Amino acid sequence: MRPGAIIHLGRRTIGKEFEIENFQFVISYQDQTSQLIPIRETAGHITFSIKVQPRAKKNAITGIVGDALKISLTAPPVDGKANRAVIEFFSGIFKIPRSSITIASGETSRLKVIRISGVDQAMVARCLTDAAGNLKLS
Repeated sequence: MRPGAIIHLGRRTIGKEFEIENFQFVISYQDQTSQLIPIRETAGHITFSIKVQPRAKKNAITGIVGDALKISLTAPPVDGKANRAVIEFFSGIFKIPRSSITIASGETSRLKVIRISGVDQAMVARCLTDAAGNLKLS
């Protein structure tokens, strides 16, 4: 790799390589313009993908899998309990009514597409980043 080259991991910039007196260094930094996951805005709705891990110890955002946000839920994947828990979880994160959140696809799958009405893309990105806390999402 040439000195000064930007290092990318997927879509995220993770550092810049340089060389001083035949020693190679990498300065790591996080690109502030990158998003956690692709967030799509369509006619009055925001959609994004999630991967659900049911029967976890706690309800939390635990990482990113591909283009999907990984969510751990305590609810079991039985009789729609995990789907209701997903809606309740995001209702708490965005502080909006449960009726504003629907599962657009993947009702019987761990991979789901969430549709949220009444919010904008910037608010979704900000709330998801806040909810992820200090978790390194890479």
